[in-house]
Amino acid sequence: MKQKLLLLCLSLSPIVFYAQKLNKAKNNLKKDSSYKVSYDKIEIEDDQSDKTSSFQHDLAYELIAKPILFITSYVGYGLLVETVMEKEGKHAYMELTPYPYINHLKGDYAFEANEVTFTRFDISNQFLTDQNNTYGNNLNVKFRFLKRASVEYNQLYLLETQKYTSQFFTHDLTANYYRVRTQHLSLHYGLGVSYAYSGVNKAYFTYNTGISYFMNVPLSISLEHRGTPFSVNGIYQTKLNFNYHIHNYVIQAGFNFYNIGNVHYKMFGLGGKIYL
Repeated sequence: MKQKLLLLCLSLSPIVFYAQKLNKAKNNLKKDSSYKVSYDKIEIEDDQSDKTSSFQHDLAYELIAKPILFITSYVGYGLLVETVMEKEGKHAYMELTPYPYINHLKGDYAFEANEVTFTRFDISNQFLTDQNNTYGNNLNVKFRFLKRASVEYNQLYLLETQKYTSQFFTHDLTANYYRVRTQHLSLHYGLGVSYAYSGVNKAYFTYNTGISYFMNVPLSISLEHRGTPFSVNGIYQTKLNFNYHIHNYVIQAGFNFYNIGNVHYKMFGLGGKIYL
């Protein structure tokens, strides 16, 4: 009798563990960190030493800090926005296509092509699952405009069904800039805000970055990552998709990795995408 009871407890322990996994993630997200900062009062008694210190600071700023700031801003602009060579070359004149591989064009962007558009909607949806009775859905909508910009809405819903049922819902809104725009490759990054529901009820800033590589008709690969770094624990989403293009429709399959409150999920995603 004792042996049967022991076997029953061992068989039920994984169920309890997985059922509490999503609850643990949400509880971790609710935690806040507190930092104690102490300030000391500094009294300066000698006016002459204060003037000398001010002169030294001004000299250091003009000779060291100012050139460093100029070089940093120049290099930073080139890395994040556009270099001088790119501004004078084809990269600055790449146009957004209605959808990848239209009339045998390569990808998101084309140079001096007839098939271009000023605005475009990229709408995708994927169903998610793992091996531990956790399911979900990921909806993503991008409004592309001005060749280099987009506004993106991303929504994630997870449902854990075991002995206990738990769910998690979050969405974010970001403004994106497309830094790399070529026929085969496009890369973007963005900043925005995110809100987590399901008992977490927190808003925070979020960032994202993504890259798409268009190999040849009808295949492409895309990799995206977004993060919401709460004070203690955050929400981090990474997805790798393999895409099969059929006109303005795409069949998507890939892997999704989630870190929610330091609780990790590895899920398989299957869905589709449409360009409008």
